[in-house]
Amino acid sequence: MVSPIITLSQTEFYTLLFGWVLAAVFGFFFFLFIKFTPAGVFLKAFMKKKPVCKVNYRPGLSDFKIGDDKNPGSMDVKDVGFVMQIEGSHTLDKKSKVPIFECFSEYGVSIPAHYAAIIDELRADKELIKLGGTITDFRDYDRLIKLATIDKFGLEEEKKLKKQEDKQKLKDLIVYLKTKEIKIMPMKTYKMHELAAMFPNNISPIYVDAKVTNEVTMKTRQMNKLNEKSKFIIYAAIAVLIIALGAGIAWKMINGSSGNVIQGVASTGLRMANSSINLG
Repeated sequence: MVSPIITLSQTEFYTLLFGWVLAAVFGFFFFLFIKFTPAGVFLKAFMKKKPVCKVNYRPGLSDFKIGDDKNPGSMDVKDVGFVMQIEGSHTLDKKSKVPIFECFSEYGVSIPAHYAAIIDELRADKELIKLGGTITDFRDYDRLIKLATIDKFGLEEEKKLKKQEDKQKLKDLIVYLKTKEIKIMPMKTYKMHELAAMFPNNISPIYVDAKVTNEVTMKTRQMNKLNEKSKFIIYAAIAVLIIALGAGIAWKMINGSSGNVIQGVASTGLRMANSSINLG
């Protein structure tokens, strides 16, 4: 039998060739698009209706990862772990409508958008620097908030100083902090005492305890479901075995060899009884 030969005109041949070339070029650029941009992450997050976490690493690098927010108020991020979702710490992507949280890889809490702006404003305040309010790390930031909100803390700081001029400088700093207003964007102003109830001072161990309790509850439920499934499988296997044995005995009885079957079953029962007596 001769197989049919499919012939193409010159126009059809070049059209097909152009299509393959176009598909190859499109596939190549699509691979580059997915490989070297976070488009794939946002597409998966959009399809799964999950948030995206922008993870910042110590060397200054960052990476976009999908967060699993099955537990309200927190999310699990691959290679990072548990991350608490702080209020005001996310932005919404304009096109995909996917929420984007930002966090540090070594800090399991999302960072509010205004936190960096507040730190920058305080660092750039020349009067604050002149009064000894320089910020180099979080301890300095925490000290300024305590001086502005806790009178007892200011008195304890003053007792540590020996020179009168240093004590007066500290008093001037406290007065300045109590009246300090931080303007970080149009129509957005904070006072120092308001920062005491904001990130990261609003982080409580209660959230972590709630997360642990929730995880234990979920694992317990999963184990209970697994045990129920295991019991069902065992019972089903026993039922199938009994039905199979019953069908085999019935088949033997129909074929006239019931005596041998009954004798075999009786012998097995006697052996088991003797074994039980010997073990006893």
